[in-house]
Amino acid sequence: MSQRLTKEHENTVIPTLCPSHQGNERFPHSFVGEDYGEGYSHKCKISLIASDSFLIVYQKHKGKYMKVLLVNPARYLKDTYIFPPLHLLYIAQSIRRTGHEAEIVDIPYLINTQPEKFNLQDDSGIDYVLSKDFDILGIGSVVSSYSYCERLVKKVRKKRDGLPIIIGGSLGLPVKELWEKHAPVDYICESDGELVIEQFMKCYPHNKEALRNIPGLHYLNEEGKYVGNKPELPMNLDYIPFLTYDEVDLEYYVENQRRWIKNVLCSGNYQFRQDERFLPLLMSRGCVYECTFCFHFNRLHRKHSPQYIADYIEFMMNRYGATSFQIMDDLILINKKWLHEVCDEIINRGIKVSFFSSGGKPNIVDKEILEKMKVAGFRRISYGIESGSQTMLDIMRKKTKVQDNYKAVSLMKEVGMPCSVNIVFGMPGETIKTMNETKNFLISLDLTSKEYYAALATPYPGSPLFQHVLDKGIVKDTREYLFNLGGYADYKYNLTDMPRQKFLNKVIDVAYRVDCAYYKKRKQYRTILSITFEKYMKMIYHAIVPPDVRGRIKLKARLNDLIKGIFAEIK
Repeated sequence: MSQRLTKEHENTVIPTLCPSHQGNERFPHSFVGEDYGEGYSHKCKISLIASDSFLIVYQKHKGKYMKVLLVNPARYLKDTYIFPPLHLLYIAQSIRRTGHEAEIVDIPYLINTQPEKFNLQDDSGIDYVLSKDFDILGIGSVVSSYSYCERLVKKVRKKRDGLPIIIGGSLGLPVKELWEKHAPVDYICESDGELVIEQFMKCYPHNKEALRNIPGLHYLNEEGKYVGNKPELPMNLDYIPFLTYDEVDLEYYVENQRRWIKNVLCSGNYQFRQDERFLPLLMSRGCVYECTFCFHFNRLHRKHSPQYIADYIEFMMNRYGATSFQIMDDLILINKKWLHEVCDEIINRGIKVSFFSSGGKPNIVDKEILEKMKVAGFRRISYGIESGSQTMLDIMRKKTKVQDNYKAVSLMKEVGMPCSVNIVFGMPGETIKTMNETKNFLISLDLTSKEYYAALATPYPGSPLFQHVLDKGIVKDTREYLFNLGGYADYKYNLTDMPRQKFLNKVIDVAYRVDCAYYKKRKQYRTILSITFEKYMKMIYHAIVPPDVRGRIKLKARLNDLIKGIFAEIK
């Protein structure tokens, strides 16, 4: 157990922990020392700062103690965010291990919890960032946050010129030309930020030559261009210490995930207790496939060991009372041997938790692994099926067949585990014929529209799809595109040859036809009447309300309330 340490402990020489050891409450499975490797203990001079929630352990760093402010920006021009900023929590603990401090500012959290003080229509969040005391600024996010981040960087440059700025995630390298031209930042991180930031903090500012040789770090050279090195990525992720949530408002995220799981994932036969506590879980990183609408830094699938995963689950249960986990992996059903071993470890230890997982690859799944996953606690799996048309699957480079997708969902029903299906409408080549093929496929699976999520194809910089829209002249200016990028509600870029409104009406019609088939089979005619009314209301709404206005209106909630009210009166 950790203990409260005082000033006399400074510069005490103590042994650090090996990965196989337990008991370090703040840094389980981690080394505090500067050099580390599996199976070895090292000694280092440390200073310890006690706080109410946790101990921060840091080395004396050549007399220079620095603080890094890590910002999680908002996406689009409006945003909600239900998960803790995992990427920045990982980075923060890496910074602390090098002898420095880190603080996280989560802009979506501020906007959602303090709307009277923070919003996206002004610089209130940016001003809050500037009110902080920090030596280095780190910004990590997806590329859809670019417009907000450019505003942030420009204002920081104006107020704190010379302060180093590091950008990470798909916000960085895929749009490096935009940063070079419009808001030059000092460094861009490629792929895993934990390794890069640890080496960066050891080199900055005294060893510029070593800094420029850090794998995965790109620096702005004298000509204003980014130059860097490819990352060196361990395939075994067990070097990463257990992630903790002591520095964020955990209850906010637990409640938001519970609500999201209930609304989005819990149709079907699984119902969870209202007191269940949901937390995110990463068991692996990366994806080996090359779907045209996706961006990945590499084509690697890197994993934690089964023992690490089970240890971490038990850690989260004991520390935070976690009872359920939303698995955040890009791809979980890819290495069946590893997944069998993960499930065996969980089963053999008698760990009783629930898992909701994405990342199911339909052509990999079989009945044996599904039955094992169910025993281990998996309650739902979502599949990136994307289309019921083989033509569209080939265009997307999914490397799956329609028959694979049908078999995967059928096996889920056979073993008694609910599943959800992700569909992408509107890719180049999409036609009424291919959309009807998807409609018929969904009907054959006996699903409702609540059991599949229909996304509208959106090109993101770095993906083959984005290069396509540039080549075709659909997008002429990347910066302008990112400044106007919105979510589902304000769909703006039609990639099909169909008229925009015809395409959107067909998306609505597919959901309607799928639902009608499902409820007609069960003779639920009142429900069919309700969804018929909803269909035409949606079509009228999409026809008369401009995209930029739709994004500000919570149509679905209001429409559902209206329909419930009407049919309550009928009853």
